[in-house]
Amino acid sequence: MFTLLDGSILFTDSDHITPSSFAACQCFGHTDKCVYDEEVDNLGISLDIHGNYEGGGVCLDCQDNTMGTNCDKCVPGYYRPRGRSLYDRDVCEGTWPVVPLSYVLF
Repeated sequence: MFTLLDGSILFTDSDHITPSSFAACQCFGHTDKCVYDEEVDNLGISLDIHGNYEGGGVCLDCQDNTMGTNCDKCVPGYYRPRGRSLYDRDVCEGTWPVVPLSYVLF
């Protein structure tokens, strides 16, 4: 557990000591960092490691082209193929090749 400069507390999946209102983040293996967010907790939009929408954990620095409170959505330009597990490293596939801006003609 780490305290950030703004005073918020950063948790990792391996932390065992958490505030009573915080349930460990479910980030599906796409990051090991999360932070408690009271508003997310009040709205009940964070999935905990037991599959319940409880706690206020928000995943930080999602990898593998994922994003969202639980790294459970694909970034724009990517999609999750049917049947692909949220735990898969390649959970999100690109819908089109990424073209560097230097190749785009205006």
